[in-house]
Amino acid sequence: MSFDIYGWIPSLEVAEYFRQNRVFTVTEKYQLIHDASRSLEEKLKALLELEAEASEEQEKEFMSRAIEVYRLALRLMKEQPSGSFFLVKTFSDTDELVGAIPYATFTQVLKQAANDKTASSYLAELWQETTNGGLTNPIEYHLLPLNGQLKSTDFWIDDDMMPFNPLSETGDIYAPNTHDLFDSKLYLRCLLPFENGDLVCLEVDGVSRHGFFYQELDGNGTLYAYLGYLHDGYLDTLELGENSVMTLNWTRLNAFHGELPPEEGILREIGDLMKRLEQQDPLSVEKLFFDTLFNPISRLEGEARLSPYHVTSLTLAELLKEAHCVEYQKHLESH
Repeated sequence: MSFDIYGWIPSLEVAEYFRQNRVFTVTEKYQLIHDASRSLEEKLKALLELEAEASEEQEKEFMSRAIEVYRLALRLMKEQPSGSFFLVKTFSDTDELVGAIPYATFTQVLKQAANDKTASSYLAELWQETTNGGLTNPIEYHLLPLNGQLKSTDFWIDDDMMPFNPLSETGDIYAPNTHDLFDSKLYLRCLLPFENGDLVCLEVDGVSRHGFFYQELDGNGTLYAYLGYLHDGYLDTLELGENSVMTLNWTRLNAFHGELPPEEGILREIGDLMKRLEQQDPLSVEKLFFDTLFNPISRLEGEARLSPYHVTSLTLAELLKEAHCVEYQKHLESH
């Protein structure tokens, strides 16, 4: 019996859609497991089950390397190299850095962070002394509260800074090459079962937001999904790229459609406009989202943010006018 990867997709609607329409390969299943918001211990257990499905030599080698790296990451939590410590950075629900505190052991990290009620996520950086008295940062752990407990859900290893296993006293035990394991090359090349303009609720790192939905596949097959929402009365957006989009909790809010507070009606208006444009000219939806609602200057600087329009007192027509969207006004009038 094959490993049930669909149970690792938190959105029931998304999971059921792919259960009926998509059979994932071993490496695709690995990618979904790796990106999921679950503990490293749970992920390693799943990878050990998935390893039995690997039939081709390349798949077997890939899974063997992945499991070895996961085991190494888990061991480093408990068996730290001498002269090492953890620098823990705390982040708010808006991803703002709110503090950084050093701890001697990972156990102290979990104990102290569990009592912190102001942060929504944590980054625990392992720092280790080098032979010449310097410091290296070979591994980092992403921590999230799961079922009332703080757990490490993801990690990053620096290949250049950690070419060998730091647990080895002789220095001759080499860590597996992680180049292809964690660099998002395993594109799933598939869209979520939502329409552009749908109202959805999205949960990221325990924070729920609702707004209008947009998605696209780039030339490499990478899925990018966006949520346009209101933040402190301003129109804002979340850009979610690569395969992690699949392992987030999405819920379609059609039933919630008529229950939006009056000040959030602009979200429904924009979503409805996107749906109308999709039927007439799909390319115009992309232009609306990126050329009108997005700030082109911010996008060139690599910032994923919608133009900060204060929309509580604006109608959709006023918003488009404020965005200098004369062509869209003409488009709406002609259709």
